[in-house]
Parts: sequence; C-alpha cells; structure tokens
Amino acid sequence: GQWAQVLALQPWQQRFCRPDPEEGPSEVTDLLADALRYQWLYGYPGVPDGEEQLTHGFFKYVASMQALTARQLLRLNPSASSILDPFCGSGTVLIEAARAGRAATGSDASPLAAFVARHHTDVEGVSLDELRAQADVVAPANELELGWNDLRSRLGALPEGSVTSALWFCLLVALQRAGDGDAAYALSGSKSFVVSQSSEDPPQELAGPMFVGTVQLYAAQLAALRASMPFPECLVRTGLGDARLLKLSQPVDAVITSPPYPGVYNYANAALLTQSRLAGALGASLELSQFFGEAEDPARLTSNEIGSLAQREKLGRSIPADEFRETWQKQQEEWLQAVWRNLVPGGTATLVIGDGSDLDNLASTKAAAEAVGFLVVGSATIRMASGMPRRFASKGMRRTEHVLHL
Repeated sequence: GQWAQVLALQPWQQRFCRPDPEEGPSEVTDLLADALRYQWLYGYPGVPDGEEQLTHGFFKYVASMQALTARQLLRLNPSASSILDPFCGSGTVLIEAARAGRAATGSDASPLAAFVARHHTDVEGVSLDELRAQADVVAPANELELGWNDLRSRLGALPEGSVTSALWFCLLVALQRAGDGDAAYALSGSKSFVVSQSSEDPPQELAGPMFVGTVQLYAAQLAALRASMPFPECLVRTGLGDARLLKLSQPVDAVITSPPYPGVYNYANAALLTQSRLAGALGASLELSQFFGEAEDPARLTSNEIGSLAQREKLGRSIPADEFRETWQKQQEEWLQAVWRNLVPGGTATLVIGDGSDLDNLASTKAAAEAVGFLVVGSATIRMASGMPRRFASKGMRRTEHVLHL
C-alpha cells in the first residue's frame, strides 16, 4: 500500500509499473498492477522481509508465482470460498488461498509439479515426529560413509505412506540444494539459494547431513504453515491432470492461475530429468511412480503439455511461427473452456501470463477467453524499461508479463 512513496523515490519504476487505465476500472487494474510489481520486485522463491517463508519455494520450481502476488489476486474476488489453480506448479496459489480460509484445488499436467505441490501444501498431514524419527533411522548421525545411493536404497525399502513420500521429497530437495556449492547456506532456509543444474550427485559426504538437515527444515516450515492456517483441517486438494480435460465434482467460485508461457519452458522434460536425478544410479530398481505418477512415459507427458518449447522447436528446428501460433490458440481455447465449465455462474478467472519470443500473449489470451464466453474485466502489463537499474535486469524481467481478470 506504499507504492506512491516507492514511485516517488524510484521514478524509473513508473515506466513499467503503471496499469493501462483503458483496460478496466482502477479498482481492478490497481490490484493487478500491484500483483505484477510484487512478482518482479520480489521474484521467487523468497518473500519480503517481515513475511513468513512457510513452504514457499522449499523445492525451487521453475517459473513460480511470488506468494504476495497470489495473495493480491485473491483480493479480486473476496467472497469466493473455493479456488482452482489448473496449472498449480509448486502450489503457491493453493497455500495462499488456504491461508485465507478458502478451499483450494490444484492440478498440473507435470507429475513433478503435482508431487511438489502436494508436499508444499501439506495435503497428507504427515506426522512431524514420525518424519524426524524415520529420517534419523535412515541416516544415523554416526554413519559417516553414507552416500546418496544409500539413502535411495533405504527409502526404497520403506513401506508406502505419507512419511515415506515426504522423505523422498526431502531427498529431492537435499539433492537440489546440496549442488549449489554452499551447503550451509542452502540449508539455512535462505530465501534466495542458488540451485545446481547438474545431473550428477553432489559430494557424497554431504548426503547424510543434507538429508537430515533438510528433513528438519521441512518439518519446521510445515509447522509454521500449519500455525498460519485459520482451520486445523487441510483445505487443499491436489491432483495430476491435463487442464483441458479437468472436470471437478463441484464448480468453484474463482480460478487463479499462471498457465505456461508460449514456447518458453519444457515442463515435461524437467519432470523426466528430475525423476531420473531422484532415482540416480539405482534407476529402474526404484519404484517412484507412487510419487511421480507415470512420469517415465515421455509421450504422455508431452501430449499433456501445452505451449512448450519442445513443441516450438520440433526435432531441433523451429517450426513456422504461424503453425505454432495456431496450435497455441487452439490449446488456449481448450483449457479456458474447461475453466468455464468448472466455474459457478458469475465466477471469476485471473490469469498471470507472459509473452512468447514472438507472440503477444495478452491479445492471444483475450481472444481465446472471449471465444469461450468470458468477459474481460481488466488487465495490467509489466515490461522491461530503458534505463532500468542493472540489478533489476534479470532474465525474467526481460519478458513482458500481464495479468488478465475475467
């Protein structure tokens, strides 16, 4: 609520943090513009000082929403008691909706997203005491030669259940964080840790300490998440599925989501690589489908993903821009039609979207939304500005982004 003072002190922000007054009433566009400002100024996975990190970004998932952005978008429909995010990613919208006392349903075509969201949102209500105790059994403090494959083998021998699933999740996070070159920094719960992109295991001597430390940190952040909730029961449901085919048992009051940006990311490939990294050298001897679904089926994953970079660059060469644009437009209408079917009459949908390298996604999404029956209420745009300080010129900020309220 202090943007007037911020803009007065940093006037360059006015060039990319201003809503278009012709794109809806100010009571809508001001909220949309602030949501975009939060996304760019704070990014992901961190939250501003004074805010609780909770489980946001515990696993650093690609292209996720800033928690304050999700919180801001929830204000657009204050009477909504149920929220849907059909591209839930790591679960940011679901967490913030539940904290606001709303029932939240999330799904994603990526088995990695569904796995991460389930554990970020505490759907399974795992016993924290059992989680810590089992971690100590798997990785005893006096076993100094414990390696990553030892952890994999021992977790693979445990019975199925919520504790075992949570331990696999913690192993995945430990692998991600241990690869950044500064294990103590990564394990501190820092809001801005750097993660390794390597497919190789981190140093073996980090396996036991990083795994147990990650479990302890996860338990602490789950406890903080539970303490932040208005009700003791979990208000979140998550699942794996194609957004274009989604059919809920009961329609929802509002949708808040960030669908894939056209031709920018390869979520299916990320899921396959992550499952491979989690399995490590033990590979096929581990049964991970109970956590990831059938992630080993590349054809299914690719067919469920819309607007992917892989579709944009078939067989290593760019397909004609018009062909990709037509395919994208069809996919947009399909998932927006599913959203329409799953909304109550008079329900709202708020979309955080970004442009492709050669595609105006605001115009594309507006056209698709109107084609299936939505009314565009308002929108706001944020873009890179000339003269922006170098510290703000990140890769994410070079891509124009929008919020569209339907």
